[in-house]
Order: sequence, then structure tokens, then C-alpha cells
Amino acid sequence: MAGNINGTVTLTTPFRLTTTGQFTMTVYAENRNAPGTHTISRTTVVSQGTTPPNITALSLNPSAAWTNAVVGQTRNTTAVTTPANQGSQISWTSTNRAVATVDVNGRITARGAGTATITAIAPNGRTATKTVTIPGVQRPGTPGTSISNVTSSGFTLNWTAPTSGGAVTQYIVQLYRASGINPGDPIGQPRTFASTARSTTFTNLAPGSYLVRLHAVNSGGSTMGSDWIVEVRAIQFPPNTPPLFTSLVRNQADVNRIRHTNDGFFIYLRSLACILNDAGIFNIDMRLISNTTGANITRSTPVQNWYAEWYIFALTNGNNFVYGLFCMRGQGNRPQRDAQGFQLAASNNPAFRISFVEFNTQILLNLINNNTQANQFAFNTEVDRVIRYVPANHNFNLHNVRMQQYFSNPHSNAGYLLAEAFTDKIAATIVNNRMNITHPFAEVLDRIEYLERFICQDCRRNPLNYCRGYACRTVRFSLPNYRRIPDFLNSGGVFNANTRRLYFRDSRNLTHSERLAILAIHTGNVTFNAFTAEIVMHSYTTEFSGIITLIPEYRRRIYASALRSDHGVWDNSDTEWFLRLHPRLNFENLNSPIVQEQVRIHGWR
Repeated sequence: MAGNINGTVTLTTPFRLTTTGQFTMTVYAENRNAPGTHTISRTTVVSQGTTPPNITALSLNPSAAWTNAVVGQTRNTTAVTTPANQGSQISWTSTNRAVATVDVNGRITARGAGTATITAIAPNGRTATKTVTIPGVQRPGTPGTSISNVTSSGFTLNWTAPTSGGAVTQYIVQLYRASGINPGDPIGQPRTFASTARSTTFTNLAPGSYLVRLHAVNSGGSTMGSDWIVEVRAIQFPPNTPPLFTSLVRNQADVNRIRHTNDGFFIYLRSLACILNDAGIFNIDMRLISNTTGANITRSTPVQNWYAEWYIFALTNGNNFVYGLFCMRGQGNRPQRDAQGFQLAASNNPAFRISFVEFNTQILLNLINNNTQANQFAFNTEVDRVIRYVPANHNFNLHNVRMQQYFSNPHSNAGYLLAEAFTDKIAATIVNNRMNITHPFAEVLDRIEYLERFICQDCRRNPLNYCRGYACRTVRFSLPNYRRIPDFLNSGGVFNANTRRLYFRDSRNLTHSERLAILAIHTGNVTFNAFTAEIVMHSYTTEFSGIITLIPEYRRRIYASALRSDHGVWDNSDTEWFLRLHPRLNFENLNSPIVQEQVRIHGWR
């Protein structure tokens, strides 16, 4: 090669370069299999007839070892030479590139757990070294991160402090592509947060899969690592979905848990416990005050123990929504208690409950966004007010008027949607197409067996016999009420009285009669019509309890019972007394006006 060169030339190796004067030369190597891909070799200044000075001393700045490095971090290291400014002669190497790499300028990048030695080498063989140490990542046994608010263009990463590894000084979050043209490429710079931070939101993302990586760092290094693959894609919500529900969903699967009627009633079939878990809240301080005993309960417990059966519903109210809570729980075949002796919610009556007291959803959002003890206490208090509070005085304005108007309307469709959702939830627990009867229903069968002992032989032979025995007459009068559910089950061919079990053809595809059997042994309602009629009765009574009885104390008790529609095999004493006084509202009697009205409007269901 001869002549003046000012630009780029292509060389073949080996080559000989003859020069005059001084110039700057950069050499690239090209990959023949990937044209356009270059690897830089060296940038140096060459002078004709000039030999670079001999390096007599070499050290590094900073010279101290780099300990407790965090994956992804970088650090610049400078070669200090004698004579000075001879860094262009220095070559750099790493003994373990899986732990740390170094470029031609001495920039070190932490890659993974372990120890590596970084060496600077002069042309005469003189060297200087430093070590890089990256501690192993400690991963707690319980999840520390969660994803929420997944939309068509972004998502939110939430996290909790690690349970081990020392106090956290900062968090580092990096987003990567998990699909597309360049999978694995980082998107933007790592985000660094203070130790008090608990979430970060990514926006303006194109549809696709993303990997988000979180590291918690303390003075000793990385103490927690967690990876999430997030699918960002367009989410299709039902028309007029309540704003609260759109803010809680994480993906399309969650959207599919939103069900609604054609008259403005919505339910979100993801429990309060799951919603709190999504926000990284797994334990809660149950500082509740029992309104019946006045006793204080103070203890931290998993949210699954208290809120796994409670769900949110929404009801249109003009251009807005009112929100409430309803409960769906399996009764089990025997009462269950935790280690402290408290009876677990899964075995308590009722199996289904819906409250007509409005739920302040802002208190829930406050807890999700800032998990403090004060916000936990406010949330517990609010839920307790909605689902358990019993008015101690003659306050008859606790119910929400819009809810009362909707649920007391026999044309509303909410009861049928709720009955279907309840039977779906119970059906998910069926094993091998069989189900043991519930503990409350087992008590009904035991009571029947006990009472039948008092029926005399004459009455056994002739059910129409007029018996003079008081015990026999009393038992015969009360037995039809106890036999209501067993007689219904015996007619459906699902229940086996000998084994005390329900048998299904395919629990994943229930027939309507099989759904009714599930509904009966858990709620005491033998049809969807009766289930809805019970809701109508309670809601109607909240507004008209003053007309039903003028006695203040009885009105208070009726109103307290009507604030929530409780569905269980056994009714409370106030409800039983009320139904005897008002037989037209007796939802247990399928021929009563309130049930027949449901059949006339909605058909037999």
C-alpha cells in the first residue's frame, strides 16, 4: 500500500505498512459471515522511526479491589504509567468473563456472581491487577415481586423488602426484551430506587414479551434477585367496566374474571386476598373490634385466612358506580380452626353473603399503594363495617339507597349471576366427581334421625293418623322444614343418603340439577329463584323495616339482619321469626309469592 490515505481502506492479512510522518490508525476486523459487523482491534498513534517509550512502572487507579459489585454495574479503571500518558500501549484481560469483563479503555462491567482478576499488561510484560467480587444473589423463600396494571402499552412492577440479607440500601430495576427482533436487549438504563420504594411503572411499550429484573442491594452487595416475564398486549374489557376493576386487572385472564349482567351489575371473581397478594401484601395486622363482644383482636395473619372468600361487586349509579362486597365460601364437612383456636372463615356460616353497605374502595387503593400499619388498620375497619357491623342504636340509614333499589327489584338479574358464580367456585373443589356433604347439612340429617325416634308406630304406618301424643305431634309438625333440602336432593338423583355424598357425571360441565344440589347443601336455597328471592327479601326489608314492625328494638334487629343477605342451611333466629310473620316473603317456600314472582319474570331456574 503506497500513497496518501485519508479515509478508509480494505486490507488483507498479513500486510506491511510504510509511512512517513505521524498519523492515527484504527484497525477493524470484519466477519465474512455477517457483512457489516466489525470488531475493533486497536486505536493508536504511529510515528515513523519512533519507538514507543519503555514503560518502567504500571499501576491502576483506583487500585483497591472492587468488592460487593452488583450485576450490571460498571466502573472505570485507569492505567497509570511511567512515563505518563502511555495508556494506549496497555492491554486489558479478565480471568473470568462470566464474572466481569473489561474493554480496551479499562471499563469493567459486573456480569455474574464470583471473583475475577482484571489485569493491565504493558508491551514489555509489566502488569498491574485488581480483583472484582460479586456476591451470590440471595433469594427469599417467598415471592418478593408482583406485576399489576398490565395494559396494551405498559405495566407496574411491585415489590416487598427481602426477608433476609440485611437492610436494603437501594433497588435496581432493568427491563429487557423477551421477544421481538433483538430478544435479551436491555431497554433504557437501569432504574435505581431508594430503600423505601415499592413500585415502578413502565409505559409506552410496544406489544410483546418483556423481562423485568429486580435486585435489592445492601452494604454487603446484592441480597435479592427476581425475574418476571410480562406479556404486554391489548386487553379487551367488557363494555362500561367499572374503573376500579380496570385498575386491578393484570392481564386478559383477570379480565375474564369480570362478569356482568345486562342491567349494570358487575362482579370481579378475584378475592380481596388475591388482590392484596398481587400488591405484595401477604400478611395483615388483624386489629379488629368485635361489635358483639367488644373484644380486641390483635395479631398478624396471612390475608388468605381472612379475605380469601370476599369479592367486590359494582353497580351502575348514573355515570358512576357504587361498590360493595359479597362472600362465597365452601362450608367444608367439619369446622376448621387455626393454631390459635380461631375458627377459619371457610367453615363459618353463611356460605354466601352480600352486603348492602357501600364499600369505600379508596381505602383499598391506599393500602395497595402504601402498605403501612395505619392503612392496614383502616382497611380492616372498613371491611368490618361493611360485612359485620351491627347497629347498636336505632340508625336505619346504613344501607346504600341505590343498592336497596336495585336488589329489591324482582327484575334485577344479579342474584342469578351470583348463584352461578357461587356454584362455579364450589365445583372447582370437586375431586373425582364426588363431594362430601357440608357440615351444616350433616347436622340437618342428624337432627332428622333424632326427631324421627319420637314418631309413634301408628303414625309411622299411617302418616295421616291424628296422634294424641304431644311429642309425636310436635315432631311431625317440625319435620317437613328439616326435610325440605333432603327431599329436594333425593328427587334430583345426585345425592346418596347412605354415603352422604353428591355424585356428578362431569364436575367440569355441571348440569343445572347438579348446580342446584351444590347450592342447596351450602346455602339452603334449592333453586336459583329462591336464592334470588332471599336477596330481594333482605334488600326490601332494609327500606321497609319500619312498616313491618313499629316496635323499635324489633325494628333494629330486623334491620341489622336485613343489611346483609346471609345464605346458609340454618337461618338465624331473627330471620326465622320474621318469615313466620310474613309468609309471602318466605323464600324457602317455592310456592310463596316472592319466589313465584321470580319464576314468572325469569323462568324456573
